[in-house]
Amino acid sequence: MRKPAAVTGIAYIQFLTIWNMIKTFDTPLVGRTPLYLGSWLSPHGQWAYYRIEVIVTIIATVGLMLGRNGSRWLLLIGALAGWIVAVPVRNMQGIPLYLASLLFGSILLSLLFLAPSARLYFSLPRREKAPISLRGFFAGVFYATGALIIYSLTLFCFLNRSPLWLTLIVLLGLPVPFLSLGMAVRKNLSVAYREGAIVLVATALFLLFQFLAKWLLLRIASPESLALVDLEQALGVTVIVAALGLGLARASMHLGRRDRIRTDEIAAR
Repeated sequence: MRKPAAVTGIAYIQFLTIWNMIKTFDTPLVGRTPLYLGSWLSPHGQWAYYRIEVIVTIIATVGLMLGRNGSRWLLLIGALAGWIVAVPVRNMQGIPLYLASLLFGSILLSLLFLAPSARLYFSLPRREKAPISLRGFFAGVFYATGALIIYSLTLFCFLNRSPLWLTLIVLLGLPVPFLSLGMAVRKNLSVAYREGAIVLVATALFLLFQFLAKWLLLRIASPESLALVDLEQALGVTVIVAALGLGLARASMHLGRRDRIRTDEIAAR
């Protein structure tokens, strides 16, 4: 059985999450500044937990990409632990950000545990799941690179108020070749469109949550800094990325229907 789109999309979201978590350590304030606004845990304790969370997230994400059933349970345990650590008991201003994180994480976990396709996929024995081929591995590397570039460029757009036209030109020039290479690796055009759509939609969802979280954090901790970011433009780019993904998804469904009709016609002969 082929991996469901929801599972694949969440795997890409987890990959971007890992990148974002690792970048968090790029500061001289490691261990001294709090990670979770209003958390009951000390800053030192938060950073100690965060290091463990990064390792758990990496293991769970690799397992998710390989289709291992235990990976979703590991993600659930990590999410529950994170929500417990992040409970804003010392500062009620952290509640909106906490609720946003709770909502986003709950949606992802519900897809992994409640979506019929995901439940069926994870219930199957390993031999009945489509194995990862060399072609699939290289396609995944290209897709992940494209997703990372889109995330980095759109985040730069959010933080630096760069012109929209310049951001769009750079987006076309850098991530598109990697996404195209990932799609070119696939022999089946319908599968290529489907995978490209998953990457784009997953990246857009991750961006949406990141911008919401960063905007809420700035609004609470440093309202004067809101004038330095460009939420509207970043959301505009995110919408464009999502629209392209939905367009590829529609093209994939169209090609899939056409291929099935041709197969039925050949079988009828």
